Amino acid sequence: MSKKGKRPQEAENQNPPGVLKDEENLRFITTGEDFAEIPVTSIQQCSLIPDYKDPTESTLPIVVHTPEAFYCIDGWNLIEQARAAGQSNVRCHVYQIQEHSDTELAIRKVAVRTKPVGGTCCYAELVHNANLVAQLLMDEMENPIVFSHGGSRRGAFFSNNREDDIREVLSERLGRNRNTINTYLNLRLYLTDEAMDVLIAQNTGRAFFEKAQSNKRVRIIFLKSEGLDEESITNQISEKMLEWLKQYQESGNIKTDHGEIEPPVETENESNQTTESSSASTSTDENGLGSEQVNTFNHRSPSADSEPPEVFGEEDFKAAIRAVTEALAGIINQSSLDFDQAIGVLDEQIGQLANARQMLIDIRDQAAKEEI
Repeated sequence: MSKKGKRPQEAENQNPPGVLKDEENLRFITTGEDFAEIPVTSIQQCSLIPDYKDPTESTLPIVVHTPEAFYCIDGWNLIEQARAAGQSNVRCHVYQIQEHSDTELAIRKVAVRTKPVGGTCCYAELVHNANLVAQLLMDEMENPIVFSHGGSRRGAFFSNNREDDIREVLSERLGRNRNTINTYLNLRLYLTDEAMDVLIAQNTGRAFFEKAQSNKRVRIIFLKSEGLDEESITNQISEKMLEWLKQYQESGNIKTDHGEIEPPVETENESNQTTESSSASTSTDENGLGSEQVNTFNHRSPSADSEPPEVFGEEDFKAAIRAVTEALAGIINQSSLDFDQAIGVLDEQIGQLANARQMLIDIRDQAAKEEI
């Protein structure tokens, strides 16, 4: 019990109520970092959080030194190996904090696999930098698989298709699933470096990119139907993205501009060609956002000048339907339905189904011709 007229101790640490004093905010920050030889018997296991199923990728155990002891938050298997080998000391990556807290140790044990050591960055930087690395891998003379470190992703599927393999490498090395990598690569398409610089400078988050993506897709289709080259499309899309960003910053939303443009009327031949590009692998990322697997990074491809194939097979049709099914499953699997996003995915998949229908008609007609 506190004395009369005096607030309880926990309240004294707050100023005003609910806000910790500055010195309180510093109690559990990292006050030092070092690599040191630690006696094996001095290192304790942080058991409030279970050890991770997959071994650490660190070559050294990661420990936190509090006034009470050294606590391993990742790489306990390395501690056990040292004990089994009869070592008295083991070299560790050590972080120091000035007070002991079991809760702080638990937070750090979770964060060691979720938050980068160097901190975080804005979503626009993730999108931009993932694409820069993808292009570097594309231009690299080495097989991209050599940049895979295996680890928990041993057995990942490498197909000897350079762009597919690059996605596998990025998925492993950046710690994101394949669908998220596809999303990063798609969101960067048709944006100038100058536009990306603005988006990064404005600390643009994922919510904006997701809201703008539906507008962006529709406008790209329209500009392509107008016969514009990629540089012109990129310039116009970049200009619109900055307009949408201003709208989003002012209102928290983006005006749907689908009514400003008329959807292109496709000829049968154009429909065939659109089907070929639309039947690329389409999936959903961690947030249920439809993400088509594009075939090039920054629109550069060894076969960019070659004519698209005119004939499709049953497997192409099945792949197109499978992609639609996966995209729709992403909506169903959302824990909290994002209405605008779901509508955008549905709008896109309706178009994909129309393309798949046309593909099936072409396959049927082609089969009929071969029977004659």
